[in-house]
Amino acid sequence: MLSQLNKNLDKPNPDYREWRTHVIGVNLAPQDELLPARTRQLTSQALGGNHALNGPHCVAVFLWARILYYFRIFKDVVMDMNRFRYVIFGRALRTKESIHQTISKTVGLAVFASDSLSSVAYAGGEILLVLAVLGSMHFWLAIPITVAIACLLIVLTFSYRQTIFAYPSGGGAYIVARDNFGEKSAQVAGAALLIDYILTVAVSIASGVDQFASAFPVLFAYKVQISLLLILLITFVNLRGIKESGSIFAAPTYFFVALMLLMIGVGFWQAFTGHLGTVGAVPGSDHPVLSLTGFAYVFLLLRAFSSGTTALTGVEAISNGITAFKIPRSKNAATTLVWDAALLMIMFLGLGVLGYLVQAKPSEQEVLISQVARTIYGAGPLR
Repeated sequence: MLSQLNKNLDKPNPDYREWRTHVIGVNLAPQDELLPARTRQLTSQALGGNHALNGPHCVAVFLWARILYYFRIFKDVVMDMNRFRYVIFGRALRTKESIHQTISKTVGLAVFASDSLSSVAYAGGEILLVLAVLGSMHFWLAIPITVAIACLLIVLTFSYRQTIFAYPSGGGAYIVARDNFGEKSAQVAGAALLIDYILTVAVSIASGVDQFASAFPVLFAYKVQISLLLILLITFVNLRGIKESGSIFAAPTYFFVALMLLMIGVGFWQAFTGHLGTVGAVPGSDHPVLSLTGFAYVFLLLRAFSSGTTALTGVEAISNGITAFKIPRSKNAATTLVWDAALLMIMFLGLGVLGYLVQAKPSEQEVLISQVARTIYGAGPLR
């Protein structure tokens, strides 16, 4: 009898639709022995039409029908959640498929090096922003500071390259600190790394929006809203998995690198031929100037150096993600790390030198890359 009820519950007959309405709408107390006549009639029809339902028998069947109805609602909700999860996360992967989810060096560069490569966009401007306290006559100090940071990058690259081969299953700050200094030091390193990753996302997104706002000033008033939308977009893409996100991020990453290398190449060619101009007026570039000497002067230079080291954020990411690379994993990860460091150094040094040559100024309304590009290309689309 109950199996007949299961079969008939979802039939499109209007009587069954009315019966399902009774399942939801009738208030049934434990002491009720009889249901309304129409409810008994519809329940009998749902069971096949040949069952006489009276008294407690009808109540029991009706209760079962109500439980079955809500169970089907729950099942539909779960199915909808599964469909939603499929849209967000994609197809579930089996363990045996993990070997096919590894990535090549070119995709790995886009996935793991995008943080460090994108930091070029704001690191040089942060150096100038600190030096602005001393006045524009001291902007030349950005060159030795940039060179010092590039030397630090070389040290970090060799250090992480050794770590990649020493920890082929992943050698981040936590694992290295745990093996060499103990659990407490590892926890401090891990916590610092988590904070660094959060700040990297926030600063990188904010810097990217600044680039858009410099090209399209109408967006300046909506920078916060655009930043939040971009964070949601990046979160959604990363939830699809490393291989899928790498395929998506590869295009904008290499597009950015290509445009940066093109701008640096054209800029140095103009400087070599004597056609490189100066940036001219920059909105929002007026800053108060202080006369500092002694310890305060040295402290400010160290502050400019620490601000510029934001160019190194994300260098460790490759050593953390060794297992994501194709076999031989350590060799591929080490090669990708060298590529990352080389591109980062070329872009960072090149942008720093060109910024000095075009007499760029720190500004919240027009970033360093925009000033250099405007000087090199003029008001064209490449700016």
